[in-house]
Amino acid sequence: MNRVSNSIKTKLENLPEKPGVYLFKDSAGEVIYVGKAVSLRDRVRSYFRSARGLTGKVLTMMGQVEDLEYILTDSEVEALVLESNLIKEYRPRYNVRLRDDKNYPFLRVTLNEEWPRLVVARSFKDDGSRYFGPYTRGGSLQETMRTLRQVFPFRTSGFASTGNAPVCTITSRGARALVRGSPLRRITGQL
Repeated sequence: MNRVSNSIKTKLENLPEKPGVYLFKDSAGEVIYVGKAVSLRDRVRSYFRSARGLTGKVLTMMGQVEDLEYILTDSEVEALVLESNLIKEYRPRYNVRLRDDKNYPFLRVTLNEEWPRLVVARSFKDDGSRYFGPYTRGGSLQETMRTLRQVFPFRTSGFASTGNAPVCTITSRGARALVRGSPLRRITGQL
């Protein structure tokens, strides 16, 4: 690793123990890496302590770091979203994940429809829906959806109901028909 400059040493001494995002820059001032941390002080300092335990890619990257910046956030989740957005904006050379157009998934509840649905969404739209997340692990998103579908009979198809025609929703407890003004009733037989 290169010798750590005095300006980086000063920044390392003053890093807060708060969540946020950090940006490593090269000699040309280009962002080469964006990372997130629960504690900026602990995470960023870990790169400058010892080369032991760092991968070859990280050692190469640290040899190019000439400056660092950080942005404080109110929470770990906010740092996660900001990191994702900054990676898409700067497309840093050493960030392999999240450089494509993918985002962390959110759970969207379509409140603007007569029969609300649960939908996985990767971006926000101003459509009257409610968004929950982001989910960093797909398994936790699927488990949340399973639990919500067990408790609430959300519509699973993209078709809206017309008039008093029943809308069928599939839950883990079986199929249910929803008829406006009528209680839920179980559908018997095959689908």
